[in-house]
Amino acid sequence: MTPFKALSLLCLITSVGCAGAEELPAGDDTGEAQSAVLAVDSKFTSIKPESCTKIDEGPAYAKYDCGGLAGYRLLTEDDDLRANVRVGRGSAEMDLNVWSGKIGGGAFTFLGDTVDWRGVVNGAAFDPFAITFRVTSQNVQYLVVAKVGATKSCQFKVINASKHPDASALARQAADASRTAACPATIPTPE
Repeated sequence: MTPFKALSLLCLITSVGCAGAEELPAGDDTGEAQSAVLAVDSKFTSIKPESCTKIDEGPAYAKYDCGGLAGYRLLTEDDDLRANVRVGRGSAEMDLNVWSGKIGGGAFTFLGDTVDWRGVVNGAAFDPFAITFRVTSQNVQYLVVAKVGATKSCQFKVINASKHPDASALARQAADASRTAACPATIPTPE
């Protein structure tokens, strides 16, 4: 039985959602194909200002470099109590435009402390394809799912966590779906 078939059977028996496992062909030194299982998993980092490095500031403005994973870094901005996130890779910064007004209608916004990175695990390597973070505005909490890529990152889906008791599961599903989907043409409206 291949590792993938064993994992699939385990998922079926335990009723655990294993949509993050996939079977990919892998060669060995005999030239024969064999199965390798690549899993999708989460890793977590902090975007609390005290765990980040302030890299710019002005009147009512601050920008922080919060580090990240696998060559990506997260940059947070606070301008007049409106929060934003940028995804950095090398010298490039990709603006997720959280403060566009779709969340909270332009009211004050605040970021949560933790980012959930979804990515493919291959041995010790972790290749992220999405992040999820919390934004609060007017006592309403949202989960922002963003697709991350080496040359383009974008808001993929915004979930109103106050309306959905299963918001975390919905965000995880959206993050996993973003792996093979294109960025939306416009910033998504919270659902």
